[in-house]
Amino acid sequence: MDMTTSTRVKEALGISGIGSDTVLGQMVTSASYEIEHLMDRHVQRTARTEVYQMRATKKLVLLKGYPVDTGAAFTIKLSQNGDFSTASALDPYTEYVLDAQRGEVRILGGLEPLRDADSGRPIAPIYVQVTYTGGMATTTSSFISSHPELAQACDMQVVHMYKRRATPGQTSTDMGDSSASYQAELGVIKIAADSARRHRRMVWGG
Repeated sequence: MDMTTSTRVKEALGISGIGSDTVLGQMVTSASYEIEHLMDRHVQRTARTEVYQMRATKKLVLLKGYPVDTGAAFTIKLSQNGDFSTASALDPYTEYVLDAQRGEVRILGGLEPLRDADSGRPIAPIYVQVTYTGGMATTTSSFISSHPELAQACDMQVVHMYKRRATPGQTSTDMGDSSASYQAELGVIKIAADSARRHRRMVWGG
């Protein structure tokens, strides 16, 4: 899902008309994807089924889509090998605890991991299938309202991309016998990277 709109970017650039709408729309989508990737979490709030690998010693699953919609269906199944065809859903009252705001699921019981026959140590993760609805916002407009810092960072990233559209690669220009000007490859600017880091999904203990 896009984090901003081409209209906002055009205002930041000080341009008007529809001539740049197509390229700006593509850049908005590209910049949104890059920032979402840096955050390692889902921007759009929607229903999804995902499979995570959980360390047997931690019993903690950190969902990529949060906050979690507690009014929607939420089920968890465990498997030793990733096959959930015969797995039963865990009991929400006795077998797991959900922190919906942070997207953290603490497993209280359920399946034991595969263990080494001699040492008894776990030799494989437990596979966790989660069906849920979660994410930061349902639409671009609601995302802009609820996360203005990230929307502004995306605006600035697209402005940067638009101004560098003719020279996206690494360049250098001779300025005489002993000096040169240098321009790095097009990448994520600091304000966008910093904003993404502040909203990044934490994976400690997972």
